[in-house]
Amino acid sequence: MKTIKQARKDANYTMDMVAEELGVDQSSIAHWEGGYRPIPDSRLEQMLLLYGAHPNEVELPERR
Repeated sequence: MKTIKQARKDANYTMDMVAEELGVDQSSIAHWEGGYRPIPDSRLEQMLLLYGAHPNEVELPERR
C-alpha cells in the first residue's frame, strides 16, 4: 500500500499540477494529503484516475 501522496509522486505530479487539473487550490491538495480535510469522493476518483492508481493500492490519510 502507498499513500495518496506517494501515488501522486510516482505519477510525477506536483501538488500544483494536480490542483490545476482538478480546478482547486494547491492548499486543498495539501490538506487532503495531510489528513487535515477528508478527500471528497468525486475528487478522490479524479485523483486516482490522474495517477493511474487503483483504489486498493492507495491508503488514505488518517484524519488529524
